[in-house]
Amino acid sequence: MGLPQESRRIRVRVRPERLAFLKYVLEGCGHLALPVTLSGKEGLVELLVSPGEEGRWKALWEDLAPWVNGQPAETQTLPD
Repeated sequence: MGLPQESRRIRVRVRPERLAFLKYVLEGCGHLALPVTLSGKEGLVELLVSPGEEGRWKALWEDLAPWVNGQPAETQTLPD
């Protein structure tokens, strides 16, 4: 049995009024990522993307970004 993989940490910025929607979508996608709101006022969210789900997250974000962010946003992987 291999070592457990770690979640990938990604920060994104969304419109503050869209935070709940983002959480709802992530839950609906089989808990693709765990959202942690860093600043509700700024719409800054850190996502813990499930191991092996980076491709699904990227595809979902490409579709969601224009609606939750108003413009496509780049994801940023944070060092631990």
